[in-house]
Amino acid sequence: GALGLKVRRALSDQGDDPALGRIMMERGQLSDGLAQLETAASSNRVSCELAWGLTLGFPFPDSLLKRYLEPSELEDGDSSYRIACTGISLVERGRGSELDSVLDRLRSAAASSGDSTRIGRLIRSLKGYRAWKSGRLRRAERLWAGHNDMFFFGAIWRSDLYRKLGDLEKAEGWYLAAWRHPVAHERLEALRTEQAAE
Repeated sequence: GALGLKVRRALSDQGDDPALGRIMMERGQLSDGLAQLETAASSNRVSCELAWGLTLGFPFPDSLLKRYLEPSELEDGDSSYRIACTGISLVERGRGSELDSVLDRLRSAAASSGDSTRIGRLIRSLKGYRAWKSGRLRRAERLWAGHNDMFFFGAIWRSDLYRKLGDLEKAEGWYLAAWRHPVAHERLEALRTEQAAE
């Protein structure tokens, strides 16, 4: 909480720490957190932090989402993660039907970069996310099997998926995999309360 924020500030030489921006947003300081992120991070990083915030229900203004998370704003030099985060935001904003254009862009990036294995896993992650958000839980499980290229939020998605599927042991394991994130702690606590009530 507040101590973590102070430690981050103390460890940052110039105060230009992208993680500090994320922590501020997670603590409800959206405008300050965004200002910190935009000062300290590349547009690729800002895009992914915004996409993650959307999955947590943060109320970002449309103008900000257009600047960082619209497919039309993607450029040739953008990282595959920025492209993937744009896809996450489309699904999160109820525009999953537009995801195919983002997937095509990732396929092109895989062909030109020679990094087809990792980008292929990102594509499966996005397809799994769309399946999960549309209620096709078993399809999401199949698409997400054996990999997690979306860092801690990918682990939290899997935890939530297994919780819905009733596999509480797997859900707990994935929450523990994301132990560094406060959302994982909150959801793990809720899961353990559910287990105790059974």
